[in-house]
Amino acid sequence: VLMCCFPLIEYITPTQKPPNPNPNEYSMESRLLEDESMDEDENFSMDVPTILLKEYATMYSRPFLVYVAFAITSIVCIVATVMTWLSLLIQFRLEGLTGLVVGKTQGEKDFKPIHVAHGLQTTSSEEADIPDFLGLVYEVVVVVIPSIVVVCSIFACIVPITHSKRTVILSVVKGLFTFSGFDILFIASIAAYIEMPLVADWVFDDQFHSVCTLLDKVVGNDCISLEKKLGVGMTWLILAVIFQAIVVIFAHLAHLKMCLTVQGRQ
Repeated sequence: VLMCCFPLIEYITPTQKPPNPNPNEYSMESRLLEDESMDEDENFSMDVPTILLKEYATMYSRPFLVYVAFAITSIVCIVATVMTWLSLLIQFRLEGLTGLVVGKTQGEKDFKPIHVAHGLQTTSSEEADIPDFLGLVYEVVVVVIPSIVVVCSIFACIVPITHSKRTVILSVVKGLFTFSGFDILFIASIAAYIEMPLVADWVFDDQFHSVCTLLDKVVGNDCISLEKKLGVGMTWLILAVIFQAIVVIFAHLAHLKMCLTVQGRQ
């Protein structure tokens, strides 16, 4: 959002330059300046190490705003990514007779992204291969790939590297960003938040309807009810999804705009 504001800012408050009524007509002074800079343009190479953020910022009349917005966006992206791993996404709590039997400690289950892989791997030794594979895939998609995408995108913007190396890095980022699983984790969390109580109702009410009805009349309490609560991790997850996309898109658009500018100079 911050990055998309700069074209609008430039449009509202353009640089104070006298317009050229006829761009096809050049003054003698412009011709002399163009001749003096010709050698410098011819010697310019796309493989000269450049800082993408600096090159992109100088295209606007207020480059300092670009630096500040990129810094804020990068910091929020990194913090949101880390906090998503560590924060609580969803909490389920058993209520009713089942909740009274199992107790509060056993009746509550917290789901944090960093602990889900371990939950996938806790199974019997006979079927350990499949859960281990699923846990590994989960860690790669939710932890490793988002980290690589964020770090490489910021690296390509602030580290002076050549055009060819930056092209390779951003190509890798674009490929890995397809497998970044934060958006899928968000959809899966919402699905679990909506569907898990329905599964509990199906297991007990549909399968043991007569027993549950009898207990409800005698005790005055349901067999089971599943309370659900979204944690603060869901907010961090939404921020991580949005700001990761902003950082990746900014890196690619800035790189493309710099390439077009250099080609126009040449």
